[in-house]
Amino acid sequence: GGADAGQIRTCCAAGSMGRKRRKREERKANKKLQNASSGGKKSGPTPPTPKMTPVPTDMLTTVDEERKRQNEHNKHALTSIEREHVMAVYDTVAEQWHATRYKPWPKVVDFVQTLPPRSLVADIGSGNGKHAAAATKLGYEVVCVDFSASLCAVSAASHGLDNVVGDAAAPPLRHGAFDAALSIAVLHHVATLERRQALVAETMRCLRVGGRALFYAWAREQERSGGTSGHEFGKHADVLVPWHHRTFEHGSKATADEAQRLEVCRAAAPAQHGVVDAEKRAVIYQRYCHVYEAGELDQLFEPIKDWVDVVRVYEDTGNHCVEARRTA
Repeated sequence: GGADAGQIRTCCAAGSMGRKRRKREERKANKKLQNASSGGKKSGPTPPTPKMTPVPTDMLTTVDEERKRQNEHNKHALTSIEREHVMAVYDTVAEQWHATRYKPWPKVVDFVQTLPPRSLVADIGSGNGKHAAAATKLGYEVVCVDFSASLCAVSAASHGLDNVVGDAAAPPLRHGAFDAALSIAVLHHVATLERRQALVAETMRCLRVGGRALFYAWAREQERSGGTSGHEFGKHADVLVPWHHRTFEHGSKATADEAQRLEVCRAAAPAQHGVVDAEKRAVIYQRYCHVYEAGELDQLFEPIKDWVDVVRVYEDTGNHCVEARRTA
């Protein structure tokens, strides 16, 4: 449903982080990015990578049962695992996510720069709007779609972007209205093959004939594809990746009632599966991800090959990537 873009939901009574704190976190994140890109060594020990876990069998069974119950009219409906472990998580952590995910990916910007001047671009699964904002600065018109109302609100408030709350597998956008589309780091949050195929087809539907779209999805083979996440997925295609949601003010000290404060935050959050970790001063949420094998992403375009061409397939920093063009 439509949410007021001016109302950003927060995790708890601590409220949204202030502008100064966000700037501090952005500078820290930027320094880490610069060290990584320049090969520079970081001072001190490297923090451990959050441990991902395979999706429990009962969750996958629930998704399969939902698929069996769905008929032709709702087979692309949002699954329960996506509602709780993707949408609700991002609605919970939107402010913190925005403070640490502000830099657009260079090869996505390269793609945007190949578009004709003043192209109309659909960013479907736009998150906090970092790629849409970069495209806007380059002179393009962008419409953002995301199913997280909190991320849409952050995008509107931070970048002044036009946002629509909606499902990426059924975007509320006009047929053939756009010159280009972005689907960056969205498909790995989609739980069924039918919804993945629907997302691809619906994204291409929004384009005019000749329009192009770029898709990125997390690769299972992180090391081979240049990934920087540190995760090793092995044989697991469906995983839960932890996010430590911290709500205290920068520089503040833990109090005697830290666990109680975190429990209040957890209880008030849109995501209901959070686990309090008082030692880390965080509520831990699990994000659902489907990680892709080589060739799996481009296979999603097979059902629409009569009117869509796959132009280019490549890998970029731990993602499988496809550029596609609408031909009819």
